[in-house]
Amino acid sequence: MDNNKLKAIRLYLGLSQTEFAAHFGLSLSVVAMNEAGHRKVSDNTASKIAKKFRATDDFIEFLENKQRLSEEPK
Repeated sequence: MDNNKLKAIRLYLGLSQTEFAAHFGLSLSVVAMNEAGHRKVSDNTASKIAKKFRATDDFIEFLENKQRLSEEPK
């Protein structure tokens, strides 16, 4: 899992960083540093998220749309 996917999961769930950290048993600083790209998503963090979050077709579509929008010229 990379930093962008972690943030995409949080946005898809509609959670603040604080809520996301609490929901997945992470510290707020880990979530913030991951999203900012100051720290790679560890295997432990990815595992905690994977245990509770299952990617649905709706999420895959959300992720593809987010990627497409980020690639469009501004």
